[in-house]
Amino acid sequence: MDKQTQSAGRSIVRAMFVVIFFYLFWKFGGFLLNVFIGSIFPSGNESDAYLLAYNSVIFLIYGIVLKFFMPAFVPLFMETMDKEGEEKAWRFASGAINLLTIGLVVVAAAGMIFARQIMWTVGEGFFRSADDPRAAMTVAWVRIMFPGLVGMCIGIFTYGLLNSYKIFGYPAAGDACQKLFWAFSLFVMVALMGRNGVAIPIGYLVGIGVQLFVNFLGLRDKLHFYRPKMRIVSLRRIARELGILVLFAGAFALIAYGAPGVRESSRVLLLVFVAVASAHLVFFWMRVRKKTSLMGRFAALGAPLLIGILVAKARDVLTDNFTTEAALRGLLSDKKFAEKVGQLPSVVVGYALAIAMLPYLCDMAAKKSIQALGDVVDRSWRMVALFFIPLSVVTAALATGIMQLIYDRGNWPEQHLQYAGLALMIYISGLFFYAVENVQMYSFFSLQRMWTPTITGVISSVFHVIFLFACDAIYDLTGPNAGPEAVDRLFLVVILSFPLSRAFKAVLLFGLLRWHLPMLRFRPTAAFLAKLAVVSLVIWFGTRFSSRIVGGVVNPNIIKGRQVTVDLFTEEKAAANWQAGPQTAIRVENIRKAGEAPEPALRVEGPVDVTRRLADFDLARTDLFTFKIKSDRDLQLTVALKLGETEATAVRDIKAGAERVKIGIPASSFTSQEAKLSEFKGVTSVSFRAGPGAPIWLDNIEFTTDFPVGRWAMFEIAKIVSVGIPAFVGFVLLVAGAFLLRIEEMSLIYGWLREEGLGKIKKRLKGGGGDAQAPGAPDS
Repeated sequence: MDKQTQSAGRSIVRAMFVVIFFYLFWKFGGFLLNVFIGSIFPSGNESDAYLLAYNSVIFLIYGIVLKFFMPAFVPLFMETMDKEGEEKAWRFASGAINLLTIGLVVVAAAGMIFARQIMWTVGEGFFRSADDPRAAMTVAWVRIMFPGLVGMCIGIFTYGLLNSYKIFGYPAAGDACQKLFWAFSLFVMVALMGRNGVAIPIGYLVGIGVQLFVNFLGLRDKLHFYRPKMRIVSLRRIARELGILVLFAGAFALIAYGAPGVRESSRVLLLVFVAVASAHLVFFWMRVRKKTSLMGRFAALGAPLLIGILVAKARDVLTDNFTTEAALRGLLSDKKFAEKVGQLPSVVVGYALAIAMLPYLCDMAAKKSIQALGDVVDRSWRMVALFFIPLSVVTAALATGIMQLIYDRGNWPEQHLQYAGLALMIYISGLFFYAVENVQMYSFFSLQRMWTPTITGVISSVFHVIFLFACDAIYDLTGPNAGPEAVDRLFLVVILSFPLSRAFKAVLLFGLLRWHLPMLRFRPTAAFLAKLAVVSLVIWFGTRFSSRIVGGVVNPNIIKGRQVTVDLFTEEKAAANWQAGPQTAIRVENIRKAGEAPEPALRVEGPVDVTRRLADFDLARTDLFTFKIKSDRDLQLTVALKLGETEATAVRDIKAGAERVKIGIPASSFTSQEAKLSEFKGVTSVSFRAGPGAPIWLDNIEFTTDFPVGRWAMFEIAKIVSVGIPAFVGFVLLVAGAFLLRIEEMSLIYGWLREEGLGKIKKRLKGGGGDAQAPGAPDS
């Protein structure tokens, strides 16, 4: 390896760690928020509604604006500021931002008006049953969130301006503060309002306000350049573009309402929309690609990016749409929560590596140093492989334990933990391909080939979509012919589709890169992959073996106990599971106002005398009985449990109120002629009894394990130990195997840490100060 390649490799590693520091601060807030929501609302109605409304609509639009605006705007703004001065650059920025903001306001208004149609398109499965509360929740919550979308995208514009001035701290802090204040607001509202999901979208609006405050604080010395005008585009040009947009919108409406079967299928309708929107963007690019004005160049750069982003986002929405068809509620949450964990390493380390590489790749490409460029790209993908493939092996081996460690606060059902663990295991199998994509994309950008990665991304997304539809046609995953086994099959297909399509894209990009760069030489590549395969196998068996040993000593599930849900009354037919006395009438009823997210409960009229058989439930290791009750009168409620011929009872005084209250009765509170109960094992039925009067409503009938603070602390420690020790074993095996097999990339990372990292740490510990330079360009 020559000195130029070695120097670039060390500089990339150094810059990568600088960017990681800021990017970790940025991403920490978002990850914490998802952990917080997943802990309060385990896989079920609320989490499904939140993840569909936010991720498949709000964050989708945000992601499109982010990925389009940053690459297209920042280079032009910096170029103009360098050549023509700051005031001229801000004139361009003001016009572009004002125009985009007006467009976003229109999008947000349309989103609020057509919220139901939008949510049906992205999650048709939630709307198939009239009593599925997730449909109303998603519609109500997305309406609350749409105004915040405008503020969220304005945050992107301020982020781009701050980055242009090489200011990274404020935008990272702004995004982190958005998520942290969102989480804090959610915590406060849940404490005040109870476990009410509407706190999620309200907390989102609070977080957006804080983010904008922080970002504008960072721009306070530059805001005097801003002008509320759009002088960079003539009104005539705007009118012409709006007219063309209306024509394409009319074409979409004609197809949607005229072609048979399009309006009836949300998935077909989504594909038609993407096709028409992509056609409009291609037509737009053809008309602006030769423009020399700043706005023309901005549009010409943005159009190809928008096409690729739009197709990729539509692929993700389509996948979520398929998932909503599953009969098991909470399955979308299992998938999404697992993806959040699986994405974290690639978006942090992979993105940072790509950002750190870009200046060196561009410099080598400009100097026609093709051999050196190929060597750096070769070295980079190997470093990615050395880090991410062993990481994916360790994560797959500990998948269920990792999901429990991150999300389970003692309230996650075992079934959903297993599904989430399976989702993480499959999703993480493509971790290397997700991370190396950034290296590939920026390699093409350095060669000024913008269309190649875009077209490759479109091909990959088409492969993804074909895979989903083909599996649905072969195995009847959705629709009236879907049998009981369709839930597991559907879950496997939607999870598998992502790593398969991304692996297909990565292989295709590698093949195309080889046309332009001397890389992936057979002998060194084969030797590296063979060594890495041996190391990965050792890590897999070592991690699994140590996990079994640790699990035999420390098992979090034994400490956690169990949660057995008897009835949530999410379906009207749930009333048939209850037996009522001769003068008692029961039915499932929504107790919230029209237009709000429904809260179904069992309405009991007349003398309260209802019984639920529990013979089919395993209540072993449960010692706390909980339920929710709303009453229009003060009453004394008797709760009776049947154990064979013995009946144990507990009495609670219920006060009249407009809201439901949660009642918890420990097993020790139930008394019988024989003795007090210690747990609910062997209970065959539960009954509620009270005198006649105004109706009452019962909901959330559950048997759980009491979880005091001491037991919760033991549970958290057990989770950390059961995952941490096997993960550490995997890390030790990686380092030992890499050095024993002489994998050069490990020596490169170790050398940088020793020379650039550990040396400076030692200086600081000895009071020597060390390097205090501000982060900027890698060699600054």
